[in-house]
Amino acid sequence: MQEYLHIQYFTVIDICTSSLSTDSEIISFAALRFENGVPTDGFFEYVNSGVVLSDSVSDILGITNNTLKNYGTTMEDAYWQFIEFCYDSELVTAHYNFDMKLIERICKEYDLPTVLIGERDFVDFLEMYSNNIR
Repeated sequence: MQEYLHIQYFTVIDICTSSLSTDSEIISFAALRFENGVPTDGFFEYVNSGVVLSDSVSDILGITNNTLKNYGTTMEDAYWQFIEFCYDSELVTAHYNFDMKLIERICKEYDLPTVLIGERDFVDFLEMYSNNIR
C-alpha cells in the first residue's frame, strides 16, 4: 500500500451503470484529476443510450430517465471526452474488474478503441483497502 501513497498525479474515475451486471448500460462517466493530493479538474457526462432505468436504480443514483434523455450525449461522444480527460494519467477506480469488462464490451459494441485497457497503471482502491485490512 505504501507504493500508492506517493502518487503525485492521478485521476479517480467512476462509471455509473443501469445495473450491477456487466451487460448493463453506462449511464454516466465521471473523473476527478488530482495533483499533489489536490483536486485540479473534473469531468462528468451523462450518456443517453436509450436505456430505461428502473425506479430502484433512479432512487439509488439520483438519476432519472428524463435526466438521461435531456442531458445525455451519445456513448461515442461521452467515451471520447472521457478518454481525452483521463488519457495521460494513472487511474484510480473502485471496481477495476467490473469497469474494464464493461468498457471492453462497450468498445466492441460501439466499435471504439480500448485505449483504457492494457498497458495502463490502475489502482483499485477497494481491492487495495480490502487486501490491507485482513
